[in-house]
This record gives sequence, C-alpha cells and structure tokens, in this order.
Amino acid sequence: MSDPWFKFYASDWLAGTRGLTAAETGIYVTLIAMMYERGDSIPRDDARLSRLCGCPKASFSRALNALIDEGKITEADSCLSNSRVEKERQCRAEKSQKARDSALKKWSAHEEKAKQKQRRGDADAEQNRCELDANQIPEARSQINEDTNVSLSLVPTDDGPDEITQAVSLFKSAAEESGWPVPRILSKARKSALRARLKECDGIEGWKVALDKAQASKHCCGEGGTGWKISFDFITTQSGFAKLMEGNYDNRTDSVDGREHSDTHSTNRAIDVASRARRAPQENIF
Repeated sequence: MSDPWFKFYASDWLAGTRGLTAAETGIYVTLIAMMYERGDSIPRDDARLSRLCGCPKASFSRALNALIDEGKITEADSCLSNSRVEKERQCRAEKSQKARDSALKKWSAHEEKAKQKQRRGDADAEQNRCELDANQIPEARSQINEDTNVSLSLVPTDDGPDEITQAVSLFKSAAEESGWPVPRILSKARKSALRARLKECDGIEGWKVALDKAQASKHCCGEGGTGWKISFDFITTQSGFAKLMEGNYDNRTDSVDGREHSDTHSTNRAIDVASRARRAPQENIF
C-alpha cells in the first residue's frame, strides 16, 4: 500500500538540493513523491517519466543523469530509488509492525473481557449495544462503549493528517483494490461512527488490521453466495466491525475432508505508519 503522506524537513531539503538547477530540483521532488506513492522504487522509463514531470524527454534525461551522478537518485536493475525514501519506509515498517502487534494483543484482550461479561449475565446489555445504529444514534453508541469499559486507548498521532482523514484514505485505497463501494461523502454521522470504531480498535493500526481482514475475506469481497461486498457504512457500525474483527467473515475450511471453502489466511502486508520521533535536521540528508 502506498504512503498517503511523507515528512518534509525544509532545512534538509534546502541543504540537499543546494547547487541543483531548477529543472533538476523539480524532477527530483517529483520522483521522490512517485516513490512514496508507489511504495517502492520506480521503473526507469524516460519517455513516461518525462511526461509526468512535464518536460521534454531530452531535458528530463539530462537532469536525471545529473541527479544520479550527484548520488541523489540511485539506479539499479533499470529502477530508480532514493536512500532517504528507503530508510524512511523501513523505519515506518518496523514501527507499524510493533503497533500492529500491540493492536492485535489489545483486541484479543477486549474479546476475552466481553466474553467474561457475557458469562456474568451481561448479555442483554451487550446485545443492546450491538443493535444500535451508527448512522442514527452514534452518540448513544459511543456512550455505551464508555459505560461498558470495552474501548481501547488511541495510539498517539504524528504531525501528519488526523486519524479520521488517514482512516478514510486507507479505506478508499482498500476499496479501489478490492472492488468495494468507495465513499464519496463524509457526513457528520459517518465521522462519528468512524471515530467510535477507531477508539475501540486502538486507532489507525487497529483500523489497518480490520481492513486487512476484510480484504482477505472472500465473503467481504463479493465471492459469497449473494455477491455482497463490505461497505464503509457497514464496517463503521459497531456490530459489523465487531463481527469482522471476531472472525465471522474469515475464510473457512471444510471440517470433514479439509477442502477449502475459501482461503484460510489473511494477507499480512507491511503497512507503514509515519515515524513519530522528532530530531534535528541533518545536513545533505536528501
């Protein structure tokens, strides 16, 4: 999955691009943005890249070769990369995996706590909470989450986009990849429902876990008997989200002969989150 944003330190950039021409600087920042958007190195295709950069092919090739000679861009196996981009993406992958493991651990604890409450005779309160409609009474559902003490703490955010914006962007990317309906309007009710789900699942990392489970589910991707596909409104309801996280839509294997009804494992992709540590600008980092 591509990175929706990346950190930009003004002093690093100015120090790293000092001495470059205007054309080289413009092509440089455009190529870096492409690498973040792609989530990987980009194939060297001077004709295509020159069109994307808005300059003649000959001018683009000269500028690109100059950037390679300066060590700003690295070319290997006909692909272009940048050491700073690779370093940032690796750092994000490591932090994302730690946060992901923490989110799964907390969600497991949440499930066990809910089961204990149900065994103590709290089934009626739990059923009422699950039946609340997120699009009609999100405030009441949020209050019940607080009363039953089952919501999880939020992961501190960085200086990038707020959690709601990031969560919507991640859902849209997943929807485009998986053929789900793509939300076009973010109403007040939808924001409230999404905010409640983020609170329950440990913020953005738990949300990514939920999207991974949905993308790995054949039922959620329209391969069930009815052709139903998961939607933004469904995944942001408390009952729909809980069913997804509790494995109701996981792919199953026949218990008699071992034949698969659908795939039995989710796709574990390294989903990146922004590095949260501030540090002093470094010379010639770009």
